[in-house]
Amino acid sequence: MLEILGLSIKMVNLLLMNKSLLNKTLIVALLIIWALIGYKFFYGFSSTSEIPLQEIQIPAVNSALKKKDFELKLVDRDPFLGTYTTKPPPQVNTEKKIISNQKRNNTSWPLIEYFGFIQNETSKNPLVMLSVNNKLIRIKKGTEYEGLKIQDVFRDSISIKRGSQIKIFLKNK
Repeated sequence: MLEILGLSIKMVNLLLMNKSLLNKTLIVALLIIWALIGYKFFYGFSSTSEIPLQEIQIPAVNSALKKKDFELKLVDRDPFLGTYTTKPPPQVNTEKKIISNQKRNNTSWPLIEYFGFIQNETSKNPLVMLSVNNKLIRIKKGTEYEGLKIQDVFRDSISIKRGSQIKIFLKNK
């Protein structure tokens, strides 16, 4: 079989005995194989014959297509978890007032907007972002600013006390 390939037994023994010559021969064979693969990749896919272009006629689109309206229904059951979701009750009042003695304390409230809070992992009191009379302030829970004291801080609302009145403000979105 080696005689078919043109290699004599002496030549094969010489290649096997000398490892550096064997490595060089294998590297040359590898480069030839990769050169053939690269040639086929770049030049093998292109053909010299050109394909004639054909005109394709597109039918006219009817502008009076009827669109179907679909009504989506809310599903109570989660299809992945299999649990049922409960709907939260709708919020009607955006501002709640708790007034203890309205006749004694008739103080006017400034314009207050709540933007949220930032809380450090090590700190117990969050830093609240408020706008009081269109002036942006940062104040910690439990501190007082111009007679306003931050009572409770929640993700969506804040409770502020002024004198004996307490108001709850919702977060601006």
